[in-house]
Amino acid sequence: MYKIGTDIIKIKRMKLNYNFISKVLHQDEQLIYNSFISKKRKKEFLAGRWAAKESIIKILNTPILMSNINIGYINEKPTILNDNLKSIELSISHDNKYCIAVAILLELKEK
Repeated sequence: MYKIGTDIIKIKRMKLNYNFISKVLHQDEQLIYNSFISKKRKKEFLAGRWAAKESIIKILNTPILMSNINIGYINEKPTILNDNLKSIELSISHDNKYCIAVAILLELKEK
């Protein structure tokens, strides 16, 4: 059985203040975020992480804080770096105004 979570968000809704950023981004992601110069790129990055993490949270059976989920890139593909979440596949896409993410988990039934 597959579990699928998805989320879409308007990029302009992202708030570039420390309290919001620290609730959404893992410490490692904050380093990447802080390397961006333009507000536009910061909002795109933040929207991508928000949508991805909302998608992940929707398929989990246990609560988790967004800031505890660490998303990085392996072979140019968004990948969850948390050991306990590595079985989740992730896709993030941006366009002009929106960001969408999909998370997929193959759940094996126990016999």
